[in-house]
Amino acid sequence: MTVTASPTSVRQGIAAAADLLDKAGIATAHNDAELIIGSVLGVGRTHLYLGGSTTLEDRHRSQIDELVSRRARREPLQHILGSVTFRRVEIAIDGRAMVPRPETELLAGAVIDHLDLERAQGTREPLAVDLCTGSGAIAAAIADEVRGVRLWAADISADALDLARQNFESLPEGRRPQLCHGDLFAPLPRALAGRVDVIVANPPYVSSSDIAGLDPEVRDHDPLVALDGGADGLGLIRRIVGEAADWLRPEGLLAMEIGESQWPIVAGLAVDAGLLVRPPGLDYLGVERFLLASRLTGDCGARLGTHRDRTEIEK
Repeated sequence: MTVTASPTSVRQGIAAAADLLDKAGIATAHNDAELIIGSVLGVGRTHLYLGGSTTLEDRHRSQIDELVSRRARREPLQHILGSVTFRRVEIAIDGRAMVPRPETELLAGAVIDHLDLERAQGTREPLAVDLCTGSGAIAAAIADEVRGVRLWAADISADALDLARQNFESLPEGRRPQLCHGDLFAPLPRALAGRVDVIVANPPYVSSSDIAGLDPEVRDHDPLVALDGGADGLGLIRRIVGEAADWLRPEGLLAMEIGESQWPIVAGLAVDAGLLVRPPGLDYLGVERFLLASRLTGDCGARLGTHRDRTEIEK
């Protein structure tokens, strides 16, 4: 598919690419055209237009044609560019894990603020767990922004963990999260039981019957294991909420992304699990997108860890 004719200026190339993407049904056509052409030329948006009258070289036109054609076939822009900026960190992205969404940055921000407050009020290093870590975006952002945090990142997908490991390599060695391969809490060290300051999770929450109706970028390119939350979308959410109190320290926080309209049900599950539910976190559209709930004081988390286990985590 030819997007750019010869000769073509940068400005003309953007217009032609945006027109093709718009006809393909892509709502962010102009934005995507700018980012694709900018990536090929190795410049940002400002420089694109400063050099808007510059004629594109043949090698650049060929690359632009290929990448725009891929986007027109509804391949995610992040896969085409190879990465996405998540808060302050650059996250490599491919088909091994779900593309991080902009609203998930809000979840990471809430966790970072909570951990910063914990550190300011105490003398110990805060402990955090990222379940369903996927690409590792949330864990990487926490490690990047919270000084001294001790962080575990878990996922059932070995492929996703390989991608997360790649993304953690950009962090200083002493700040890299520890990776755990397995189902939710199962692979975590038992020494963490009752001691975790924050559990953060972005689990699959789409109902199985709704998968087919998702945008092609999501349905055809994100791993099914990262999307499918079971018959009602709450399969993993129920398990996380039900087990969270065993791992959180008293007043520790569970912060979890959930689907639109799920908050009343999930809040009820949290109450039933003995958690104190906070007001819901809202996404950019004002949707109740995040469950924020705390473990009540008591000893319900102690039963999973022995004294020896808890001593080991302090070494």
